[in-house]
Amino acid sequence: MRRFDRVAAAVVVVAVFGVLARFVRLGARPFHWEEARVGYWTLRYAETGSYAYRPVGGGPLLYHLNEALFAVAPATDASARAVVALLGGVLVLSALLFRSRLRDDETVALAVVFAFAPLLLYYGRFLRGDLPVAAFALIAVGLTVRSVDADDARFMYAAGVAAGLAVAASMQALGYFVTFAVAFLVAIDHRRVRDAEPISGARTAELRRFADRWLGPAAGAVLAFAATLFVAYVPRGSDMGLFALFEAALVEPFDAATGVYVAGREGTQFLDAVTFAAESLAVLSFPVLVAAAIGFFAERYGIRTVEDDGRAGLLVRWAGLAAGFGFLVFPLGNEVLASWVLVHVTVLLSIPAAVGIALLFRSARNALAADDAARLTAVVLVLLALGVPTVALAADVYASPADPTVDGEDEYHDRFAHFAQPVDDLEPLVGEISADAVYVGDRFVVADERAFDAPPLSQGEAAAFGERLPLPWYLERAGAQTSSVASPDGLVQFLEGDAAEEPPAVVLTTPEHRDGVAERLDGYEERSYRTALEDREVVVFLRE
Repeated sequence: MRRFDRVAAAVVVVAVFGVLARFVRLGARPFHWEEARVGYWTLRYAETGSYAYRPVGGGPLLYHLNEALFAVAPATDASARAVVALLGGVLVLSALLFRSRLRDDETVALAVVFAFAPLLLYYGRFLRGDLPVAAFALIAVGLTVRSVDADDARFMYAAGVAAGLAVAASMQALGYFVTFAVAFLVAIDHRRVRDAEPISGARTAELRRFADRWLGPAAGAVLAFAATLFVAYVPRGSDMGLFALFEAALVEPFDAATGVYVAGREGTQFLDAVTFAAESLAVLSFPVLVAAAIGFFAERYGIRTVEDDGRAGLLVRWAGLAAGFGFLVFPLGNEVLASWVLVHVTVLLSIPAAVGIALLFRSARNALAADDAARLTAVVLVLLALGVPTVALAADVYASPADPTVDGEDEYHDRFAHFAQPVDDLEPLVGEISADAVYVGDRFVVADERAFDAPPLSQGEAAAFGERLPLPWYLERAGAQTSSVASPDGLVQFLEGDAAEEPPAVVLTTPEHRDGVAERLDGYEERSYRTALEDREVVVFLRE
């Protein structure tokens, strides 16, 4: 088999195992509140056929993909996450796009990092746009690199589509545009300053020829980008005119996102954001972080030798710088400090990390061939220091959510899972609920249940919906019609008169109303579910 085929085959094998790793127990963990929002509004979209982008709901890509999936497969926790899991496999395959800038062993190492880095593995099993936007943003870069290195404009057009899909996955992709551009300018300038030579006329002519060659394909890529955005963001179920549709797809989403995430946000405190990001990165991506430092400085100081025109080093420097800028941009750009924001940094760190890992394995091989026991021992110890935490963290990816009342504080689980991760399994509720469901309590009550069909929600509606999460996803899957009352006394309307012939199939309330609800119900089984890691409990009464 040819050399190219061996590397490509190795990457494909890694991708297959990476996808399998993401599908193992994919539905075992109950839906996080963030997942439940996306899942619930996807089901409402599938029911009504109506969709319009709202920043609070995230980008449209996952809604469109899962709406199509739910048309042919049952909606479950596992099936809803399947699209993200498959995109994790696509990210692994994208390592091949960087082959012209990496050695063969570095290319395979990059695929391994994409496949099994614990943070990427965890959020590759999570219904949220972070992994998809990171994957498509890096694929767009890889296709651009491939286009230039292969002198093939088709890859440039594909890069435009990938960039559009990144923005369709989440408006966080706008942070990538800034991060990538700044990192590229710094990396280019660093190379020029290090060479300490003025830009010659020949170099200027070369740059002019490069611009002439790629100006047309770049314009085509922009058109492909815009077309992708239009398909993703254009409202569904609307009778707008053509001009209004273009405005709704290509102008209003950016205005809405800017209004929510820039003009209308309170902002994240710089010190809090940086401290959280540093601690989380050190805990959840420690092996990738250390390997990336090895790879970045190995290239910086000439330890990594590649016989080319310097382009390989440019890629490694760019990725390291982009990760550094992203370390500031993404935590500061998010309202919530949660570990998923480190997905964007980890994806970028993966390139220098792959270089570092490959360098360590080459060093071990060379030490073994030279019978250098001291050097071999040192390299093996470093590899163990990277491998042991990786295995431990990867095992935690599949663990049940931490229960603070039993296990005490668990650094890995808490940082992976975030506060809004339910402890108890809610999946069995779907098979036991039918007909009507009633929420009891002023925290749950809302004047019109149809207000939850799609964002945006008013302040009061958003508060009530947030208190219910993640239950709306499970009740919607069960086909339950929901209503709400402010107190147990409000149950009278469902239990007396004509309504008593078909009392609610399920009543949901808070612990403070447990006794009051129990006194008014007869023939119901009482259960209790913890819908967050701590301090959030919902009492459920199921009609027997």
